[in-house]
Amino acid sequence: MDELLESLADQTWENLEIICLTEDSSNIKTDANLIIKEFNDFKISDIDGEYVIFADISDKYYLVGLESLLDYSLANDLELLLYSPINYDMKTKEIYEKDLDVLKGVSKSVKKEIFSCEDLSKDLFSLNPEIRGIFYKKSFLEDFLSDENFSSPLNNKYLFFKSILNSNKIGIFKKPVYIKKDCSRYELKNSGLSNEHYYNLEDCSIDEIDSLNDKICDLFKKSNQYEQHKDDLVNLKMDLYMGFLSNENNDPNEKIKLENKLKEQKQLNEEPVGSNSWKFFSPARRLKKFFKK
Repeated sequence: MDELLESLADQTWENLEIICLTEDSSNIKTDANLIIKEFNDFKISDIDGEYVIFADISDKYYLVGLESLLDYSLANDLELLLYSPINYDMKTKEIYEKDLDVLKGVSKSVKKEIFSCEDLSKDLFSLNPEIRGIFYKKSFLEDFLSDENFSSPLNNKYLFFKSILNSNKIGIFKKPVYIKKDCSRYELKNSGLSNEHYYNLEDCSIDEIDSLNDKICDLFKKSNQYEQHKDDLVNLKMDLYMGFLSNENNDPNEKIKLENKLKEQKQLNEEPVGSNSWKFFSPARRLKKFFKK
């Protein structure tokens, strides 16, 4: 946490407001520009600035990182600017540019400086679905996101895809902006970091999840990409469903309805209709682990 806060405090762009979302503020050093809030108390109206990033405890921003993102966004009047880190593997000490290489590939694919979600249809699922890699224009967020459904986890796939689908002015920043400590190849308990908020999807109804998935389906059908991404769509829906069920604050009746819906899907999965049916239903097999828990 100290490394992240120090890197933000040292930015060449000094007009910053830092809001720290936490469950325990006892170990956080207070500062004049630092506001501490609990996860469940955070609302978009708490943000005073015109642009927003979401940083993780494992991140460390370069000195000119935020000023570079701001300059690029202003110059192109962007709603979203996708950016990436230099990845640092905590176990092997390896430095690599996995996320940056993906963004460069997407940039070559769309062949535009400013583009919309329709331009991204072929590359949508190649992006890392973390809101920490987006430089947001706050007014854009406010247009489609209410305070009631913003108390969400950092790695929120619902918010990521909803942001992309609602934007007509997306850009890609092709230089690394921060260092990201990669725990995906390393046990989280050894790193001192927590991933418990990953699936904690709240304030989002089942109908909204289904609507989001339908919009992505329509996007792929328009670009003739539906067959290529059918499994990706099922996996995304399952992730969002499980996130909804994992949140204790969501409507119990909605949870029961969703559990019944998932059990029906599980039964379908266990009743194959042909020798190749396992390919179609394979994403739903993930439900077995969930119901065992």
